[in-house]
Amino acid sequence: QIYRIAIAGFRETLARRMLPALLLIGAAMMISSHLFSYLSPDISLKIIYDIGLGSMAFFGALIAIMVTSTIIPEEIEKGTIYISLSRPVRRAEYTLGKFLGGVGVALSALLFLSILLVLEVAAHKGGLEITLFKAIYYIAWELILLSALSIFVSTLPVSPFFSMFLAFFIYILGNMSNYLQHVAMRTQSLITKFL
Repeated sequence: QIYRIAIAGFRETLARRMLPALLLIGAAMMISSHLFSYLSPDISLKIIYDIGLGSMAFFGALIAIMVTSTIIPEEIEKGTIYISLSRPVRRAEYTLGKFLGGVGVALSALLFLSILLVLEVAAHKGGLEITLFKAIYYIAWELILLSALSIFVSTLPVSPFFSMFLAFFIYILGNMSNYLQHVAMRTQSLITKFL
């Protein structure tokens, strides 16, 4: 049951128009990192790594949030969720299946961008480092956790736009947590230290 729901969710989200657009923008960012490397040839590989991994993390997060935060509310709006839940399928199985379908789309997008980055680094350097694959592995786990958070927020009784906004806001706060702790340590305000 869960497998069928995940495959159906994967196919539904692949049909969306925003997915190829985000992938093309992410790919363009990664390819443009090679152009930026000509500005400073000494650190050109670092620029390719930074821009490539940064665009993989950012566009992967955008895809994960947009896919998983809207997958269940769209089913409710269309009314197709009632057909699915009228069969002998539990709500937890349905939610898990939709989550796995959304994660499959996000990880497929990450795989596409990872292949581009690996090819670009191999063409520039002539070889690969294991640290690149470690970074991609950690980005994959970040996308899985972000998808879980996003699908949780989408089950709340709010609009799809608000659930997408809330998930993206939590993602931004999570990435800024070290900076916010640093600001809280430097400030003298009790309110800032409390937050």
